Amino acid sequence: TTVDGLTTVNHLGRDAMVGFVSDQGIKQLYRVTTKSGVSIKTTLDHKFILLNDEDGLEAWTELSEINVGDRIKLS
Repeated sequence: TTVDGLTTVNHLGRDAMVGFVSDQGIKQLYRVTTKSGVSIKTTLDHKFILLNDEDGLEAWTELSEINVGDRIKLS
């Protein structure tokens, strides 16, 4: 479904237009709470930017693949 006028915040913390939304049915929500206290409700397939301490690289990673102690990028 194409969406007009719907915005979100991108990984840089800037407004971004949503160009497409697809119905994926009903999914279980999980609450992710960071060490700094930021709390996010999301599905297991939602992607976060995972920070790698060893080489400074960032990678989009689904919540299902993130472990306690991993660092995610927050805007």
